[in-house]
Amino acid sequence: AVVLDAPGDMIIDAGGGNVLVKDDGVTVLDITNSGASSVVFDAPGNIIFDADGGSVKIKDAGVSSFDFVTSSASLKIMSSLDQGDYVSIQVNSAGSTVISTVDDDGMNADLTLDLDGSFVVDSDGAHYTFKDGGTTVFATSATGTSSFNMYAPGDLKIGADGGNVLFTDGVTNIFYFNVDEPSLKIMDDANT
Repeated sequence: AVVLDAPGDMIIDAGGGNVLVKDDGVTVLDITNSGASSVVFDAPGNIIFDADGGSVKIKDAGVSSFDFVTSSASLKIMSSLDQGDYVSIQVNSAGSTVISTVDDDGMNADLTLDLDGSFVVDSDGAHYTFKDGGTTVFATSATGTSSFNMYAPGDLKIGADGGNVLFTDGVTNIFYFNVDEPSLKIMDDANT
């Protein structure tokens, strides 16, 4: 065993731009200086960070951008303008996951999903609940592939700028609401 013990700093200065860490002649870590501002860590296997302090941080010029909170199995991504503004993804027991946003100066921590493809919500529990401040304002549920239920603790309002609200059986219109007139038409299978 070789022990390197320095009372002050320890400096490794490699003019070739590479520092190799080997085990019995086999490289286990390659630290490369790929320019004046970049350092590359390259390992043939996994790179594991084990922090007993409960947090692994990635910083930009001394300011934290990512905080992997190992003590609570969560990831915080902080705003570069205000460390108190962040989004957090936390995994709890049984895989229950919470995504939360925080605005430390107000209530403007919106969450926007901007997708280049389709938006699919697939719930094996067949229940979808929308809440405001912890209070349910709208809920839906599905019964197999044949029924879809909607529930609101108050009124359920549907607004249609096109002027029409249609209820169909998948082929023909059964109920036809014209919100401009206003009028309601109830039709048979022939739409008459």
